[in-house]
Amino acid sequence: MPIDGQAPSSTALSSSRPLRLRILETPHLLGLALVLILAPALASCTAGPLSSDQAYGPDWQLSYDQNFSSPQAMADFSYSDTRIWDWTRWDGGALGFSEGSSYQPAFRSPTTYALVKDLTVDNFIMEAEVMQTGKEYGHRDLCFFFAFESPSKFGYVHLATSPDQNAHNIFTVNEAARAPLAPVAEQGIDWGETWHVVKIQKLGRNEPIEVFFDSEPILNADGSVFGQGQVGFGSFDDSGRVRALKVWTRN
Repeated sequence: MPIDGQAPSSTALSSSRPLRLRILETPHLLGLALVLILAPALASCTAGPLSSDQAYGPDWQLSYDQNFSSPQAMADFSYSDTRIWDWTRWDGGALGFSEGSSYQPAFRSPTTYALVKDLTVDNFIMEAEVMQTGKEYGHRDLCFFFAFESPSKFGYVHLATSPDQNAHNIFTVNEAARAPLAPVAEQGIDWGETWHVVKIQKLGRNEPIEVFFDSEPILNADGSVFGQGQVGFGSFDDSGRVRALKVWTRN
């Protein structure tokens, strides 16, 4: 390989040419080479990176940033059931969870969550790069939590394949079973088997909770009923992965 702009030596050129010709002249070797080259890129297909740190202007500061590149990332969160959570090297590092949470909430609500420790927010913008890894069915979901004051009082976004009164909506849990805040949506989302970027924002005290899926607005509801609390992610009872998370708060 050239160094500092210098051409490679004649020895290097002569030694590399036969190998290149042998690969090109052997179809199955060429195919194998292409698979090895393209496999990492195909495995990490993504909807795109999260917004830059200063994307939302001077009124918003980045208060939490996690790319899950090492297992130490797990220490940043508190869990409803630590047993089903684990760090994986998949796609450069991700925090994943399986089905089968043993957590039983006092009121009907999601059984799987991870909340960012030592971060309490009111107005916020949260972005997450996520993958749903469960089977396809109407309530195939991931959840995103906010205003989490206690296991009996919080808000969450439930994103699912098929909307109904209990799925694909913005919910509140307030010492009672979860209740939807928006009308039933006309359509849900297609999780597929790839990464997606989800953004949830509450820009002011009386501003709505707004939800975006791969940059498209999909849900919104009254945000005035929510106060300060923790944020996080998880599922009602499915499996998934998160490989990037950012949270902005107002200065």
